[in-house]
Amino acid sequence: MKRLKRILVVEDDRPCLTVIGDHDITTAGNGAQGLELVRHGPPPDLIITDIMMPEMDGLDMVKAIKADPATAAIPVIILSAKADQQAHEAGQDVGAVNYLTKPLTSTRLLGAIRASFQTSSGRR
Repeated sequence: MKRLKRILVVEDDRPCLTVIGDHDITTAGNGAQGLELVRHGPPPDLIITDIMMPEMDGLDMVKAIKADPATAAIPVIILSAKADQQAHEAGQDVGAVNYLTKPLTSTRLLGAIRASFQTSSGRR
């Protein structure tokens, strides 16, 4: 039996969760909660995070995840309303494998998820 992929969605708005419902989904409302789940729960196969959230933003969370050798290989997709080049570069600089701008279509999100799993399968 094929194991469902574990996806951690760190998003205070939680769009498109129904689209990715065929995976094992865990949610967090901010970066601090997401980081706690990554550090102390079963490791996710993928993290999808917003940038702008209360308490700890997505970029700081991703930096902490990528700085820890135990979690550095987990692929991260960033979702954000920030569409400028500087925001895209900030996502790339912290190690995100993809940066998607909102509003988001289910087709784009599912395509990014599939691409992340294909890319990460050689790393893990």
